[in-house]
Amino acid sequence: MPIDPIVRLTTLRKEYRGGGGVVVAVNDLTLDLPPGMTVLTGPSGCGKSTLINLVGAFDRPTSGTINVAGTRVDTLENSKLDQYRRTTVGIVFQFFHLMPALTVLENVALPGELAGMGTKQAQDRARELLDKVGMVPRVDHRPHELSGGEIQRTAIARALVNHPKLVLADEPTGNLDSTASERVMNLFAAITAEEGASALVATHDPDVVTRADRIIQLRDGQVVSG
Repeated sequence: MPIDPIVRLTTLRKEYRGGGGVVVAVNDLTLDLPPGMTVLTGPSGCGKSTLINLVGAFDRPTSGTINVAGTRVDTLENSKLDQYRRTTVGIVFQFFHLMPALTVLENVALPGELAGMGTKQAQDRARELLDKVGMVPRVDHRPHELSGGEIQRTAIARALVNHPKLVLADEPTGNLDSTASERVMNLFAAITAEEGASALVATHDPDVVTRADRIIQLRDGQVVSG
């Protein structure tokens, strides 16, 4: 029986207009992504980050359609975008974006509270995930007291707190050394699979690529292999 794609992109196009004219970041791209971990590779400027931003609804396409886990993302009203980003997708950023004034536990629980969980429910879910990523001993610490690897493990737990169907990660190991990178990606691959979430990862890191179920190579906003 055919498996429905977790992401379906149809003639997707994104143009940016500036003083130098029009830049086409994603060029009429059509792609079905199956469940599991898909890694986007390619040179800088090939469209990886733009594609992550479009699927995450941080940007709107110029034309074409985006369907994620049955949600037609490109036609969502502005009032529905926050709900989509809180419930359907989770985000792991290169630069972490943890709230500096909050503890590890509070940072991970926050998206759950914003999505409507009670504080206790959100914190219980946060503790469950922090246990999975080995951060329970650090739950009362603040981001400035953590190593880069610990911060990214916290960010992975935060991305999963609302049981998303898809986790997006843009260069998730870009600010980590090789040892921390390997540990973080081992955890990322294991915990997303355990939680039943798919992942779409943009990266230059060959160690990340080895963990992919599917590898998509981009160039000039188009798929060249995969």
